Amino acid sequence: MSGAMAGMKKEKPPPPWKEISRRRREIEADRRVKVLEAMRAYDEGVFFPALKQLRKDCAAHGHGSVNYDDNGFGTYWTTCIRCGGRVKQWTEGHEGVSA
Repeated sequence: MSGAMAGMKKEKPPPPWKEISRRRREIEADRRVKVLEAMRAYDEGVFFPALKQLRKDCAAHGHGSVNYDDNGFGTYWTTCIRCGGRVKQWTEGHEGVSA
């Protein structure tokens, strides 16, 4: 063996579970794209407008109790437990602002 070859390590092939995990992610990503494409027209024409109206109706009657959440980067918000809409949103150092 030459001196250059002696210092080189033979790379092992990746374990089979890595390939299986990669294939699973790819399969699930493809499905996600297909589902979003299939639902796009329904979401834009029916679902989102209905949800928007529901949240307006809920706001008109007064949102219910709220859940408090944050994104870990200084933005906070409260969400109505009835309609799921954001009630208030604010950043660190600022009081709640209507969303």
